[in-house]
Amino acid sequence: MAQVTPQITKETDSNHSLSKNSTDNEEVTISIIKTLSRSDACFPTQAQAAFNSDVEKKISRKETQTATTPEKKVYSYSKKAGFLGLMGIAGIMGPLASSMHVPALKAIMSEFQTDYSTASITVTVFLVAIGIGPLIWAMLSDAYGRKWFTVASMVIFALGSVGCALSTGIEMLIVMRLIQGLGSAAPMVIGIGVISDVFPRSEMGRAIGLFTIGPLLGPVIGPIIGGYMSQYVGWRALFYLITGLAVLMGVLVAVFMEETLDPSKRLPKPIARSKDTGKLEFSKELPNPFSCLLFLKHIDVVLLCTWASFIFGSYYAISISQPITVGIQNNLTTSQVGLTFIAIGVGNILGSTGSGYLSDYIVNNYSKKNNGQTPPPELRLKITLMGAVVIIAALLMNGWFISNEFHIAAVLFAQFLVGASMVSMFSGISNYYVETFPGRSASVSACNACVRVIFAAITSAITPLLLDSIGVGNTFTFYAGLQILGLIILICMIFFGPRIRAITRS
Repeated sequence: MAQVTPQITKETDSNHSLSKNSTDNEEVTISIIKTLSRSDACFPTQAQAAFNSDVEKKISRKETQTATTPEKKVYSYSKKAGFLGLMGIAGIMGPLASSMHVPALKAIMSEFQTDYSTASITVTVFLVAIGIGPLIWAMLSDAYGRKWFTVASMVIFALGSVGCALSTGIEMLIVMRLIQGLGSAAPMVIGIGVISDVFPRSEMGRAIGLFTIGPLLGPVIGPIIGGYMSQYVGWRALFYLITGLAVLMGVLVAVFMEETLDPSKRLPKPIARSKDTGKLEFSKELPNPFSCLLFLKHIDVVLLCTWASFIFGSYYAISISQPITVGIQNNLTTSQVGLTFIAIGVGNILGSTGSGYLSDYIVNNYSKKNNGQTPPPELRLKITLMGAVVIIAALLMNGWFISNEFHIAAVLFAQFLVGASMVSMFSGISNYYVETFPGRSASVSACNACVRVIFAAITSAITPLLLDSIGVGNTFTFYAGLQILGLIILICMIFFGPRIRAITRS
């Protein structure tokens, strides 16, 4: 023991001299423990072995925490609000373009001499594009930064929109809608990445809740604007309007947005001038555009993507069927059909803001009651249970109210419930991804968006066929059945989520 004592005394004196700095104290303590653990004279052999094992674990945790948890840049409230507002408004663009021309499908059918199924391909192909697009945009934004890829996407979006306005046939319109969709897909996933960059955990639920208002408001105000414009100024004017909005959004992001991705997380530029030779060289670290799909090797991601697909598909079933169900049954004009989407939109807004604040309150309350302990990500999912139950009843109500010719107010109330419950579930899923994949939230959100939007594209294609073959009531009973499967997935994640994550991450 004699040969160890001077070292302990020295370290202890150092510890006293640095008592005002808690971090230094912890490092000094670890240094003392290292000295003790390596002395053969301190303990009998078996006791020393056990002690060493415990010490090395403690040291490993400290060193790992220091190495893998870089300080997140702290932004002012005004900057956080500004970035959130910009990305939220940009996030409206895709869903707005997706739904704006739905009330105009009859006018498109008339001008291009085609049927409803063919005209609805312009909706389906757009959904396919905003399913594939996030894979590319998320990969680029996670590798090289957020800002300028958002601007680039708005340029592509504007070009596709001009092409739609100038289309001379249904085939050209379908191709231009594909390009338009690819451009519009970026803000929906890059926005989640920006939130994870600038917001602390305690504010993330509210931020995501407010952000999702934008993408979910698009399908609501889109049909309203589209209905009136197509009726009074023609369907081509819709795409000129979208072009102007895309250009404006690109300019606003370029001027007012900062790059939020931490430089330490970025890859080298794909083409850069060599410091040694001065020649342009390709980087050896090029991102894989389909790397986002690798998240599907995680069981929890597969389960939540499946659940999100059921939710989004059911939502688009209502959207695509509205003109030929509620519209025809109530003898509504094109503009009046657009107004019926207000109900589901109000549900979106109330559900988004309410669920975001509730989520943060419950998470922060958990931390207070557990001495600052970080809550499990599954706590965010528990908050969605009510919405998962309500949407089942709401879809059944929607289908059978229409089938039995209930008053339109009853149908719109059912759709309000669908909107409120749907957005609360999406917020819970997004929060779960942000907490379980820090630093890769844009990529995993892109994976989720790809799966759910492709399912929505399939839904938009088969819903008219289901309505013709089995009727409105049975069609929405089918979609309610999918929500029951989603509820089972949610319950499994709540109770077995930690075990699933432990298995799938190992």
